[in-house]
Amino acid sequence: MKFLDAIAAEHRLIEAVSGALRTWAGAVGGAGAEPEDGERFMCFFRDFAGGFHHAREEGVLFPALVREAELGADSGPLAALTAQHRAMERA
Repeated sequence: MKFLDAIAAEHRLIEAVSGALRTWAGAVGGAGAEPEDGERFMCFFRDFAGGFHHAREEGVLFPALVREAELGADSGPLAALTAQHRAMERA
């Protein structure tokens, strides 16, 4: 599997887990929604999305786009994406 395919698959996984989180949040307090699942969601978003996935984007993809596509790292889409990553870390 190519790197960009892997990144795209990670995005699909993150979107799917986001949907599951929304479903879980709507069901909390009802039958079938376990409160401890909230911690599992937090671990996924902190460790996988915020750690592993963002590190791959910022450590491999973004530098390659700077080098090969001549995108600016400090302005434009890469700066916006990096700022989004930082905002997610603070949330």
